[in-house]
Amino acid sequence: MAKDKAGRWEILSRAANILVGTKRHSRRAWNCRCECGTERVVAEAALRNGTSQSCGCLTRERSSQKHTKHGATVGGNTPEYKAWNAMLQRCHNPKNKRYAQYGGRGIVVCEAWRHDFLAFLSHIGPRPTAKHSIGRIDNDKPYEPGNVRWETGKQQMRNRTVTRYFEVDGKQVSLAELAERYGLPSNTLRNRLLKGWPQDKAFHTPVSGTGPKGPRKKA
Repeated sequence: MAKDKAGRWEILSRAANILVGTKRHSRRAWNCRCECGTERVVAEAALRNGTSQSCGCLTRERSSQKHTKHGATVGGNTPEYKAWNAMLQRCHNPKNKRYAQYGGRGIVVCEAWRHDFLAFLSHIGPRPTAKHSIGRIDNDKPYEPGNVRWETGKQQMRNRTVTRYFEVDGKQVSLAELAERYGLPSNTLRNRLLKGWPQDKAFHTPVSGTGPKGPRKKA
């Protein structure tokens, strides 16, 4: 070919003709190197008519550009993008109505995600269901790798700042989760633990009586 570039392909040298189609037609081909470094034999016709412009990296980049930080394209309408943008607003926009609960108390988005939606999306992945939203595992730490996940509403309620945690078998477990696990009212379990009951007794003693002093005796 006369020119040594076609799209992102750099044409290196003539290659052995390639056979295509059911009738095994022979077509001229060239050894090419993509700008990303991938080398491949490409049919001359594909280079001339623009059918092949890269090894595939150009298509992938165009696809990823749907997720722009300005939200002007299709990517800006995705649930993942909206979650990312809402996270930034409540942490870094003092005019946001939820700023006091987040940025106002020092909760920020890590630098790697603040200006790069794709980095955030790569870490957290697609939203599992419409019932999931972004949550932090430790509510006193920032939005950063290892501290964010997709959570259901139930998980988020358990992880609220006001939730009380107790250490069980070396792990911090919410009161709500413990109450559900052992089938006890949250208030009952909290009172037992705060009074110093041994955990085994607090978890496994059934609730009896109709009030704090137990059932009244019949006259």
